[in-house]
Amino acid sequence: LEALRRRAADAPEALLTAPAGRVHRVTCPLLEISASDIRARVAAGRSIRYLTPQSVIDIISQHRLYLR
Repeated sequence: LEALRRRAADAPEALLTAPAGRVHRVTCPLLEISASDIRARVAAGRSIRYLTPQSVIDIISQHRLYLR
């Protein structure tokens, strides 16, 4: 399992003691974007380019996900 830090308030230390097997923490830049924000952008017809991989954008478009 790999875990990415989402916010400064998250407690990654809790992952190390949870009965979930081996956990590897991945250090990467924090992005101020959430899945809720991405869904709202799609629903409003706004671009999510650079916020998610192109393969995800393709699936959302193909299946017309998150449209109102």
